[in-house]
Amino acid sequence: MINIKDLWNVFNEAGKIEEYQKILDLIDSQFKLRERIEELKRENLTLQNKLEIKENLEFRNNAYYLKNGDGPFCQACWDDKEKLIRILPTNSYNNFYDCHICKNIVNITSREDPEFEMSMPTEY
Repeated sequence: MINIKDLWNVFNEAGKIEEYQKILDLIDSQFKLRERIEELKRENLTLQNKLEIKENLEFRNNAYYLKNGDGPFCQACWDDKEKLIRILPTNSYNNFYDCHICKNIVNITSREDPEFEMSMPTEY
């Protein structure tokens, strides 16, 4: 296998320095194109994954769920940054959920918290 130094010597002895530089420029361009292709492949894969999620995502009860039943996921995080962040229950009645990323609190059942209802005065 010939290395760059040997190639330089051959072109230098033949008085073909400009041709040698053109070859180096072509090699450099090829490396840059390969890097760009790899970058575009990664970007394409990311976009395909997001598209697959979008196609399998449905909004109900103030949160997002995947059609396979997985969820709930934070509506604010998905709508803002397209990040699928799981939300977790904040009370024992499993009606209020919160997002540990954006701190959004969601009532996914539309029921009030029974403890909250019991603490409210019945007469004014």
